[in-house]
Amino acid sequence: MRKLTNIFFAISFLLLTVVALSLGGCSSGDAKCIDQDNDGYGQNCDPGADCDDGNADIHPGATEVCNQLDDDCDNQTDEGDVCVVCVDGDQDGYDAIDSDCPTGNDCDDNNDTIYPGATEVCNQLDDDCDDQTDEDGVCPACSDGDQDGYGPGCTLGPDCDDGNVDINPGATEVCDQVDNDCDDQTDEDGVCGACVDADQDGHDAISVDCPSGDDCDDTNADVNPDAVENPRNNINDDCDGETDEAVASPHQGDVLINEVLIDGATDQDANGDGDIDGVDDEFVELVNNSGQELTLDGWTLWDSDLPTARHIFLDGESIPAGEALVVFGGGSAPDDITGAHFIVAQNNDAGIAFGLSLNNEGDVLTLYDDQMREVAVFAYGEDGIITAVQDESITRNPDITGDFAAHTTASGNPDSIFSPGTKVDGSNF
Repeated sequence: MRKLTNIFFAISFLLLTVVALSLGGCSSGDAKCIDQDNDGYGQNCDPGADCDDGNADIHPGATEVCNQLDDDCDNQTDEGDVCVVCVDGDQDGYDAIDSDCPTGNDCDDNNDTIYPGATEVCNQLDDDCDDQTDEDGVCPACSDGDQDGYGPGCTLGPDCDDGNVDINPGATEVCDQVDNDCDDQTDEDGVCGACVDADQDGHDAISVDCPSGDDCDDTNADVNPDAVENPRNNINDDCDGETDEAVASPHQGDVLINEVLIDGATDQDANGDGDIDGVDDEFVELVNNSGQELTLDGWTLWDSDLPTARHIFLDGESIPAGEALVVFGGGSAPDDITGAHFIVAQNNDAGIAFGLSLNNEGDVLTLYDDQMREVAVFAYGEDGIITAVQDESITRNPDITGDFAAHTTASGNPDSIFSPGTKVDGSNF
């Protein structure tokens, strides 16, 4: 009997030892730890209870992440700014101010010169994000030339045209081909109504539907208010209401008409080619009075009666300072001499073989520059400054500076009837 009792106690001790080993680590005595997700936390487990024993990533001590779950079982969700999203769009080291970024403090994340601590400059901007603009005297004193409140250093800001009170950043854009509101746009937002620039010359056609229209011929790009009037085409080129009015050349006074032979049928050969001819021996003597050589590319000589130029100066033709250039009506030109150069007229109408086509009774001879601007004019006869003179030239007396007179009445050489390429007394220019 004692032997059976000993065997019973031995078996009981062995069973208790196995149970004890299987329940090792539990904090509630003999209660078993239940940990279904095997994360070490659960019911009756030493590390503690688990608020979600079906997810191994959720338990006390887990790292809270932005997932709308209570990852660390502290009865809070996504705490500790784990869901903060900060953006530094301009890469200046400061995040944009945003509801998802509590630490953001860049008041303009599109400009890398604007951030907290930046240097404030005079630009009508809050450079250092302190809610102040152009503080601490960074702007000079306001300079407002047109007194419209805008200008350098002014509170309202700079002005794109400080000489016009109607032009500033606060002005209303109107249809006038001007940037009224300083936004680098002209006549935007439909202020001009239905305007059309058919010839693409930068000017809109005059129309009741286009208040700013100023192009009097929108089918011709050479006709607009910026064009130079051509006095020989019977067109109002510059849309000023006048047709073929004279426009002065900046070279007016630089080149003078000094001597003119209007009738080549004299008893002497003006161009020296051995043939006395009423057309070929006509000439116009031009003198460069500018003090520097003048290139005459594209310049033209016209008379008052014909629709085409009587001479078109070729590329490279010029007059040195103080020298003369003589244009003969035809024939052969003599060789150049000291102080003078000789050419034969080349008109642009082969059907009009009249040389310079100077009328014996009276005419107007005009020299134009390459933009058809008037350089010099010589008029004689009924509407001229001198009556028509036959069988001799008309010359300035004295040369260059004097009034016009018949050559035989000019002082210096009363025996000569003309002196192309030289002064009246025969001396060189």
